[in-house]
Amino acid sequence: MSISIILERALPLGEDILSRIHSGEFVVSGGTIRDQAGRIVKHLVFPSDRQNNNAEEFFGGPNPTTDQNYQEIMHQLSNQTAMLAAVNIISARNTNEIIGKKLEEISDKLDILNDKLSDIQDNIIFDKLMEFSKIKSSTLSSIEEAIYANETQRESHIIRLHIMPLRKNFYTLNELLVDILTEFSNKKIIDCIQFIMLIADLKNKASFVLGQTHIRLGEEGFAQSYFNKNIDSNNVLRSKLEFLVKTGALSPHVITEKDFLIFKNDIETFKNLEIQSQLLSTQNQLSLELRLPHYQLLNNSFKTIHMLDPITLNK
Repeated sequence: MSISIILERALPLGEDILSRIHSGEFVVSGGTIRDQAGRIVKHLVFPSDRQNNNAEEFFGGPNPTTDQNYQEIMHQLSNQTAMLAAVNIISARNTNEIIGKKLEEISDKLDILNDKLSDIQDNIIFDKLMEFSKIKSSTLSSIEEAIYANETQRESHIIRLHIMPLRKNFYTLNELLVDILTEFSNKKIIDCIQFIMLIADLKNKASFVLGQTHIRLGEEGFAQSYFNKNIDSNNVLRSKLEFLVKTGALSPHVITEKDFLIFKNDIETFKNLEIQSQLLSTQNQLSLELRLPHYQLLNNSFKTIHMLDPITLNK
């Protein structure tokens, strides 16, 4: 997706600004638009309630007791201006579509990894992977069931019923991943790295579906609990992977070239999942702090964002 389309969805920019961004003459940097020399052309600013009388009506009025959190989140989002529409698109459409496309790919990976179970001699590793083997199929089917329920059902109690299996599988996957990362030695982690990355893959996708389902039901608080738990375990995995990479434990000199290439691909997948998880969580936090239903946040054009000309300092 081009940056001009992203900004066109999120901000009331003029055609001149958009065309110059599209051509590369201007670039978006944090909360500013700059020229090729790095000079600020425009500031992109979220107005406070003092700057815009409509802001309180638009945001539903921030709770005074959460004013500090409100300011922190608004500051965070103002530094991610170019990503605002991407959050909307990911939240509203692409995540479930991507999940649907990936389910078949994951199924193929599971078939390949099943063949390796018989080759594992370490009892500790074998027990954990057998635990994963027991829930892998039910996780895939529960993701599909939850997506189907969201697409076809309108009654909230029926939708909640259909996500119960996925809820159980998510907690099991999350606990299994953290247990492996904290209990296994570095050598054991390297030996079953493909299983670990697959567990993380399924766990992230499960959290996306659960979170978005609760958002649809107007239960942003429940959604945030899944996002937080998912991000916490992602951080544990990232920390462990960074340590192993720094020590050279996952280099082609230690593992086979084929396994190394698979690992590199798994890392890219994991990084994309991390970004999606953080974006969904950030927007949901904004919804909670501003007491604004998430669907209103998704559908809003963000017209209250102002563009300010840079201040020229007289030398």
